Amino acid sequence: MSSTTWFDITKKIFLGVLLYSVANVLYSIFDPISSLTSFASSADSFISGGSSKLSGIAAVFDILTYIFLIGIVVGYALFLLGLTNFSKILEGSDRNAAESVRNGALVMIIGAIVDVLISGFVGIILYIVGFILMMLGYSKLKNSPTFPEKARNGASKLFTAMLLSLVGAILWLIPIVGGFINAILGLIAFFFILSGWATIRDAEKQ
Repeated sequence: MSSTTWFDITKKIFLGVLLYSVANVLYSIFDPISSLTSFASSADSFISGGSSKLSGIAAVFDILTYIFLIGIVVGYALFLLGLTNFSKILEGSDRNAAESVRNGALVMIIGAIVDVLISGFVGIILYIVGFILMMLGYSKLKNSPTFPEKARNGASKLFTAMLLSLVGAILWLIPIVGGFINAILGLIAFFFILSGWATIRDAEKQ
């Protein structure tokens, strides 16, 4: 297996993570703005008895929101596809670890979808299970004697990012300051994730 194959596959994973992360941030910003402008447009149309001057602005924000939503979907698709291909070029326990990361990410995505559609504990449980699978996978990769040293460093960063996310989720329960602390830790975790996959991407398979 050539280093080019390694680089190409992990590059797709990196781009997937970058795409769905940035698109998710932008979606979370523009979605409420889109809802607000749509409401304002409808209210203005109702009061004036005709078309609203805000309808054009509302349409623009609606389009941007859908674009960012598509970006999230495409990013996750690249991420999962990349992880699937990545596991195929590995062997033994490394392959099992990569598959654990992939399966965990998939379960987390399903959990998030279930939570949006029906809410309740089912989505939360799936999300927790997926989180644990990803942590176990990254833990095995960072301690694997057959995984390239530089790639192990990247996996260690990814494991640290998962820990930061876990701590942030726990501290989020603290009134008032919890959400702020969680946001800071989430931002730090985001850079750890990008740095981790960039490190793995640039590692040469021996």
